[in-house]
Amino acid sequence: MKRRLPPWLNTRLVIACALALALGFVMLAWLQPGLFGAAPAQEPLQHSGPGDDSRGDPQREHMADSTEATDATPARLASLPAGHRQAVFSLGFAFGAASELTGSTVMATPAQRDAAAKLADAMLRGAARGVAQYGLGGLQPLQSADTHAYAELAARYEADEGGIGARIEQQLSPLHRHLFLLGVHLGSEAARIENTQVGQAPPPPAALIERHATPAGIEPSLWQPLAAAPAADESPTRRQERYRLAVAALGTGIARQEEGRGR
Repeated sequence: MKRRLPPWLNTRLVIACALALALGFVMLAWLQPGLFGAAPAQEPLQHSGPGDDSRGDPQREHMADSTEATDATPARLASLPAGHRQAVFSLGFAFGAASELTGSTVMATPAQRDAAAKLADAMLRGAARGVAQYGLGGLQPLQSADTHAYAELAARYEADEGGIGARIEQQLSPLHRHLFLLGVHLGSEAARIENTQVGQAPPPPAALIERHATPAGIEPSLWQPLAAAPAADESPTRRQERYRLAVAALGTGIARQEEGRGR
């Protein structure tokens, strides 16, 4: 009789897979210098998006989103298999990393863009296995036709270009939509950090991370390190290591959150 892994372990493996794939493209960049073009590594574009003052009082908005996420989901959460939070977060992480990866090659050669597209597809296929039962397959990264579209990635995520956020909310709940978008912004940031080999990368989208982490019930101690601006003297290598550890801690926190609440 074939032994099956428990669902919660499968979803943890999905998260690990997404992280490994999301960070894997930089290995090719190290092995093949210039594969993804010099521009993103030397002078990363700042992703624009809704700022701290775009929605009035941020604290009030977080409270409203939190109420919506928690009030609308108890019955739905009780019916879902274990690991649903982790799987949706993992999908978002892979989606953000894949979109960042393909966008960062907008000025690269066709061969380089094709290599990036293949890696992006592998990221999403790995994460999609964890959410196939929810009807969320067939996800493609956001495509950036030019540098302006690439610089607008954060705003495009928030605008739900492609409609994946609405699908997740319809199939699952508002809570899952926040988890997905949290994963998206963190995955995009992780990929951008990995592709910054020289110089100083722009600060992470702190307001957007908080906007989705708070309604998702993530402890501040888990998301704040991911939203903090790097120290002026922090090297790219150190920042990459720090971010990987913080993302791993957040993934573990989501798993414990799910176990502690039964769902």
